Amino acid sequence: MTILKRQKRAVVYANSVICAKSNRNSGVIELLCGILGKTPEFGFLTQEGRCAQWLVEVKTTKTPNPMLLGSAIGMKVVGDNPYITGLDQLLGTELNNTMKDYLKDMGAATASNGAVGLYHVENVTPEAIEQGRDLLVEGFKTYVIDDEELDRVMASYPVFADAALFTPGIVSNNSLSLR
Repeated sequence: MTILKRQKRAVVYANSVICAKSNRNSGVIELLCGILGKTPEFGFLTQEGRCAQWLVEVKTTKTPNPMLLGSAIGMKVVGDNPYITGLDQLLGTELNNTMKDYLKDMGAATASNGAVGLYHVENVTPEAIEQGRDLLVEGFKTYVIDDEELDRVMASYPVFADAALFTPGIVSNNSLSLR
């Protein structure tokens, strides 16, 4: 399935969780694809473009905040595709609404903080279930995320590092799920 969509958080979720094949094309490219009924085959539309350059090992004592985890991953892999392990041990393997919401939030943060357009979660996302670690390219890099690493990432955000500066307000996000 090929989807023409530019919004970062929609592309990363579609590519990763529903196994769509979508690049973050410019509006002009999307318009031309719509007119022609064809799209250029590159990036996430190819098998090579869907392989992971990073093995991300989540080794935390509890389930990390999805946005903090996504921020850490995005800032480390910057534009590459991560293959994430350890989340299945914390969240299970069922792709239920709770898992989908977690992956949506994590994916949005990876996209916002590192231009990630696709991630694989071992034993959870379709391609990772089907292909496993064969998705990793030869010579992949490894990033271990533990409690200390998440604390380091959180402390790098000055607004969150000093809780006295945080003022509660209204949260607005058009990709929040309501139940």
